[in-house]
Amino acid sequence: MSGFEYNAFVSYSHADDLWARWILRGLESYRVPRHLVGTEGTHGPIPKRLNKIFRDREELAAGHCLDKKIEEALRKSQVLLVVCSPNAATSYGVAREIELFKEMRGEEHIFYIIIDGEPNAAARGLDSRLECFPTPLIGKQEQATNPYQAPLAADARPSGDGKRQALQKVIAGILGINLDTLVRRDLQRRQRRMALITGSALLGMTLTSALAFHAYRSSEQSLAALAHAQRQQDEAESLIRFISGRINHTLWRRGQDDLIRDITDRLIQHYEGQNRPNMGPEEISRYAASLEFLARTQMENSQNHRVAELIDGLVETTRAQLSASAENKDNLYTTHIGALGVGYLSNYLRGNFDVCQQMVDERFDLLNAILKTGNTERHIKGWLSDTYMARGHLKMLREALPGEAVTDIEHGIKIRREIAENNPLWLGSVGGGLRYLANIYMEYAPIAHAIEKQQEALANYKTAAQSVPQDLPTKFLQHRFYLELADMKLQAGNASGALEAIDLAQSGMAPIIEARPWDIRKKIHFLLGNALRGQQSLLLEDTEIAYSYLHDTATELGSILASSDESSDAFTWFLDVKAWEAKALVQLGRHTEASKLVNEIDIALKSRPKTFFESHFGRRMTANFLDASIELQRALGEQEAASALCLLTIEKFWKNQENYHPAIRATLLKALDILGKREEAKLVSNSLYGLGYRSREFLALKDRLDSSSGE
Repeated sequence: MSGFEYNAFVSYSHADDLWARWILRGLESYRVPRHLVGTEGTHGPIPKRLNKIFRDREELAAGHCLDKKIEEALRKSQVLLVVCSPNAATSYGVAREIELFKEMRGEEHIFYIIIDGEPNAAARGLDSRLECFPTPLIGKQEQATNPYQAPLAADARPSGDGKRQALQKVIAGILGINLDTLVRRDLQRRQRRMALITGSALLGMTLTSALAFHAYRSSEQSLAALAHAQRQQDEAESLIRFISGRINHTLWRRGQDDLIRDITDRLIQHYEGQNRPNMGPEEISRYAASLEFLARTQMENSQNHRVAELIDGLVETTRAQLSASAENKDNLYTTHIGALGVGYLSNYLRGNFDVCQQMVDERFDLLNAILKTGNTERHIKGWLSDTYMARGHLKMLREALPGEAVTDIEHGIKIRREIAENNPLWLGSVGGGLRYLANIYMEYAPIAHAIEKQQEALANYKTAAQSVPQDLPTKFLQHRFYLELADMKLQAGNASGALEAIDLAQSGMAPIIEARPWDIRKKIHFLLGNALRGQQSLLLEDTEIAYSYLHDTATELGSILASSDESSDAFTWFLDVKAWEAKALVQLGRHTEASKLVNEIDIALKSRPKTFFESHFGRRMTANFLDASIELQRALGEQEAASALCLLTIEKFWKNQENYHPAIRATLLKALDILGKREEAKLVSNSLYGLGYRSREFLALKDRLDSSSGE
């Protein structure tokens, strides 16, 4: 690529900055195959590395001219790579860069990668707001290639090429070579890597099988050969246990999802090549371990649907093995307990809380059976603490029974503290238990107590993260729990403290998300921080700023959920943000838009399963939606409709209100006040004040109620 300073110029909307960084890292870290270096591609001799990529860091406003530096960089770039999305489609700067590059180099050197939206949307009868192509690209075909059959287009969406192949297409396009050449090379590299990791183990098993057969046929050396074969078999199986257990666990902790998938896929292929019903306990155990880690990475990346059926099958397999086998019960117990653990998580994400409860009960039965034998190993105690936590969480989530939930959670924390005395990493698990406790306290105890427990949880997570710096799950959870602390402080009326906690959370999350732009679950939690910023602004009556945060967050969450299989709780968060957005629109006097949004939420709620409304998240979201609907009807002058909604709110939340979140009780209080139910309103008002609830709106209402009682 002689004569050009840059291999490529990346043109993108700065709203897609995380994607641009991911593309840049992928290009600059790619090693070109040796046999291709120096050969002729579409754009000239192929370089060793694509380490000269220009990425503009400043957004260009409409009507402005491109900076001379940008024009010069375009002129010195071999190709132009356009990152296509609805953001890019409306970016003046992206369109201008495409037009200028066309004049300089022609269309055959322009490549594009689709990350979101739809190409040629209007021509295909789709909503024009979904258009991902900037105007100069409208009409382009997604399968276009240049004369060397290098692809001009790549589609990183889950419905398209996916991220891995999309990046390969981009690299092939920039190098000016056929895609198949790169695909074969990448496959060979992955196979070599997998061979290094698993080859010795699987080869060992194959060789020992041959040795066993030889031993059987040999009369003189049969016993010695069989013993040697058994030793070799044991060593090979030990290595596979190490790979499926320790190595996978370490990679998961470090966030190496791609390697886990490669290793686990290979191990599962090995075991599925056998007759699973005839597998022994050891084989089932290793199969379960491999599938468990595969499932965790898929669920972390919002792909629960891809493994849900496998997980359900695994639980049934281990349950059947346990029922049918009279030997190796201890091993089968632990294998089935592990399967129930990942099964619980998968069903929780699907909102199958009844199944979750059954699995928790079954887990307790198995663990009690093991404990009766005197087995108190650390992993057994760890599972027991997890099961107490799960049962306590379900008691609060489904039944709103805080007293019983606290008993279970505190029991689980006690076990985790005992384990943490000899293993600092378990301090993170202690923190997780304290965080559960803090969330339960938010339902019925003073908010100050909840904040205290949440801060204690964060202190434990911080210590755990410092003891194992490369532990990605612990590090991210620490930042995520700052968001929960921010929500608690908002309920307590501490707006500045809430903002400080949001800043701490997002500043810690940002580098993790930047390194893992495909990790949807983590991106969602980051966006929830923006939603909290919107709520804070709304409570401070900065309505325009609040609307901006809430609208942008709802839009991004909607885009993510439309292209992924996210969990039921994430969908609840999405609807909750939209309800807050509707409140902002009402306060801005934009009643038509607010009405449309409220109708959209109402339709979505009607499609939710019954379990949605039985959960803590569902109850809080429903209360927030009713609050937004009441505000809208009152703003429209529809007092009768507003009163009907108030009655519905009272019907849903009055009976068990002492065990509900302060935000739910605040909505109930407003409904009681609107209907003139003063005594009931004062009861709720005094209860909220005693908890330490201090929103501006609540304090004004309480003052009015207190004044009226003195008249």
